[in-house]
Amino acid sequence: MKSGWLNKLEHNTAAAPTPEQLRGLALALDLPLRLLQEAAAAQFLGMGEVWSGDHRVRVLVARIEEMSPEDVEQLTQIADTFSRNRGPAKPSE
Repeated sequence: MKSGWLNKLEHNTAAAPTPEQLRGLALALDLPLRLLQEAAAAQFLGMGEVWSGDHRVRVLVARIEEMSPEDVEQLTQIADTFSRNRGPAKPSE
């Protein structure tokens, strides 16, 4: 991947990345490929689904898709346990 392309990407002057560029960027940044695909679709095609403004939620969802069914089940149990122990959310949260 050329540094010139990364500079253009940072300054929003790059052409839409190829699938190969997205895979390379995902690998280099240690991010889920899906996350970069969604970001590219939003930036270059005006497509996007906004279901959370928190980037951490999007990263978690993308990482879940990389997990085995057993790992997803274990994570689900952890989330359920955390939720039960935490109690109901306050209105300001």
